[in-house]
Amino acid sequence: MNEYKNYMDKITATPALHEKINQRLAHRMSNVDGATRKPAHLTYRFMGLAACLVILLGVIFIIPNLMQNEAPYISPGDTGQNGHFVQAPNINDPNAPISPAPIFPVPVTTAPQQNESPPPMEIHALTFNEVESVMSASMIIPDGYFDYDLTADQIRAVFPGVDMQMWGVVQYRADGSVWYVAAYEQMRLNFTSITLGYAGVMPDSTLLFPRDNPIVSDVHGVKVTAFVYGMDEEFFRADFVLDGIAYRVETSDLEYLWGEGNDERNGMERLTALVNQIVTGEATDLSVLADPAIPKLRNDQLTITQAREDADFGSFLPQYIPPGFVENSAHRLITTRLNDLFAYWGTDWGGGMHIITWRVSIPTAHDLQNIVSIHDRERFDVNLYEIPWADTVPDAYFNYFQSPVFLAEEFTPEAIQARTRWNNARYSDVQRGILPRWETSQFGVLFDDVIIVVSMTGVAPEDIWAMFESVPQINLR
Repeated sequence: MNEYKNYMDKITATPALHEKINQRLAHRMSNVDGATRKPAHLTYRFMGLAACLVILLGVIFIIPNLMQNEAPYISPGDTGQNGHFVQAPNINDPNAPISPAPIFPVPVTTAPQQNESPPPMEIHALTFNEVESVMSASMIIPDGYFDYDLTADQIRAVFPGVDMQMWGVVQYRADGSVWYVAAYEQMRLNFTSITLGYAGVMPDSTLLFPRDNPIVSDVHGVKVTAFVYGMDEEFFRADFVLDGIAYRVETSDLEYLWGEGNDERNGMERLTALVNQIVTGEATDLSVLADPAIPKLRNDQLTITQAREDADFGSFLPQYIPPGFVENSAHRLITTRLNDLFAYWGTDWGGGMHIITWRVSIPTAHDLQNIVSIHDRERFDVNLYEIPWADTVPDAYFNYFQSPVFLAEEFTPEAIQARTRWNNARYSDVQRGILPRWETSQFGVLFDDVIIVVSMTGVAPEDIWAMFESVPQINLR
């Protein structure tokens, strides 16, 4: 944060705008009482890892055992409309096989209370069941559902005594009742996640197909079903119900597999210790999540004409559209995190499909963190680096480079030229119908409390500048 403010002091903006940006950033980067920030997203340098994590940490879930209107119930062996999958094992089934629970003393550090060191906890081992196959699943969040970041006080109440640097979200139904809570800790490449909700309301983005009838472990009197899966058995999961609350705890061994300094596989041990810690710890308190402010949400598909009539952002759309481009569609979105208007124009002239994307929104913390000075070209100029940029752009500049944000006071045609390159098209591109063309990588322009973010193909830099000049609400110098 201090490094960012020092950098911002070098940018030629008015003192009032500096102060406003810093205040907004400080507000968005922290939760009440110092809640932990979300970790930065992995760049596409780690797309292989991201693909794995999507399965585990996806925001959109399929719920195999929900009440009606949230997901269908599919009994074991049934075929759902979206494929073959089985219901998660019933961990409350009295006839389910239970593995022996060897007990051995292992010291586990939990959150200290009043500077007192807790005594070592007896760890009940888990039996990790193998799976035949794994399938990722998705489900569109129903209209009206919303979520909020957990504050530090809420994290302490929902996960009492858990010694982790967590950030998390609570997902609500439209009536304000809790759907589920999800918390995460990212340590380099390894992750730990805890998802919980009232019994029978457990979200699931990963469907596991057990090889045999799963063995249920006994952990201090609580039945826990644990699994190991992945191509290299690098993912671990445990499901259980405690005091009417359903839990899913997950860990990984990705750091070991990727050779990032961790020379031991400890995902099983971390999961086992955490499950024991939750089972023997204080009871969770979900009452702190009750009575949320129910937001006014929007998720509307619009025509460009309707988008221009939007009271908040319509006047930030360009009046000038380059020749050959036709109206496509627009989308108005308001969530607890975003307030956006998206507009799209497209054409198929000149070989291949060209497109203009134009987003108008209230700036997020991510937008504010990516503000660059027009003088620091190494942070944003696509013509300074060879493709693939993931290998040539310095790490210190990479976050800025992906989506730089210019202050309106510094925005010039030169900024557009720095984000636009002429693609001569390789032979393979021509074979697919893509001819040489202009390609403009994403960038944003901050106009006080509104940001415009664009990306385009097939549009010359001078036409992009003309589009900005035609926006009724702004006055470029």
